[in-house]
Amino acid sequence: MTIISRSSAVAYIMTRHLYLLNASDSLLKAKRMFKEHSIRHLPVIADRQVVGILSHVDLIRLNFDGDVPTNPPGENQMFLATLKVEDIMQKNPDVVSENESIEAVAIKLNNEKFHALPVINEQGISGIVTTTDLINFFLSEKDVKFSEGKMP
Repeated sequence: MTIISRSSAVAYIMTRHLYLLNASDSLLKAKRMFKEHSIRHLPVIADRQVVGILSHVDLIRLNFDGDVPTNPPGENQMFLATLKVEDIMQKNPDVVSENESIEAVAIKLNNEKFHALPVINEQGISGIVTTTDLINFFLSEKDVKFSEGKMP
């Protein structure tokens, strides 16, 4: 059994099942991916290397209500179809290594006010770590302490 602690590699808690975009993809494609997969962040890649990140909030900032219908095509959809991910993505986002500690990543997210960071290894992107991943880890860590009879 592996015991995961704050000093463990972030690879243990990151999300490995990734949905990815290319910079040339339309914002309509991104919007559909956010909705279909119930996610809030999409890394943007070129040859497995992270070149940007797009958040659901980035789309909302375009003054859309965040719930653009997928059918029938409307004015917002036509606008989203003409814009590219590269037009609004955060370019060259901070990334973290799979080997960085959970605690170091939590501090980075907190200090920089990020909600997600792409995780990389030698081959390129390998995952994404979000505030949700960290909250789930820290909640389970407290559960372990309580089950051992220790107060946090």
